[in-house]
Amino acid sequence: MGQETVEQITANGGEAIFVKTDVSKQEDVESLINKAVEAYGRIDIMFNNAGIGAGGMILDQDMEGYFKTIGVNQHGVAFGIMAAGRKMKELGINVSRVSLLIPLLCLAT
Repeated sequence: MGQETVEQITANGGEAIFVKTDVSKQEDVESLINKAVEAYGRIDIMFNNAGIGAGGMILDQDMEGYFKTIGVNQHGVAFGIMAAGRKMKELGINVSRVSLLIPLLCLAT
């Protein structure tokens, strides 16, 4: 599916790469960021949009499903923030301003 998406984007004049990534694995997320920078020279934004649900009530879930959900939904977001933020800082992008937006966005809602 990822490669098909790349083909659709490039067929319509855009640029894209596909990097298979398990966001619950920190090394996968770091590899994703590095490949994006290799392909495009820099990273300006990180959009953490991965999420899963085990389905049903939590009382009916097993611990394996729980840990998988936490791995993607919580750890995956943290891994993305850390990998992208560190790479941005390494590339000289001011990441301190990004942290200022979070409280402002919360106040605006």
